[in-house]
Amino acid sequence: MHFAKKDTCSQIYEIPTRGTVTAEGLIPVSQLKVGGTWVLAITGGTGEFENVGGSATVEIVDDTGNSEHTLHLLP
Repeated sequence: MHFAKKDTCSQIYEIPTRGTVTAEGLIPVSQLKVGGTWVLAITGGTGEFENVGGSATVEIVDDTGNSEHTLHLLP
């Protein structure tokens, strides 16, 4: 039996005065390096983002683990 080497990720993005956006997904362990990317599913939100969908793309930008997150929101 072979198991994929992935980790789970749950993220909450707070957009001041507008609400929050939540995202979840799997991170391939092989992508946990500078330049590594993965996509999370937008699972909902609050305030202006209630019932929102879409995706969040995450990219590791330096060797200390800092990342850039780009939200792609659908109504």
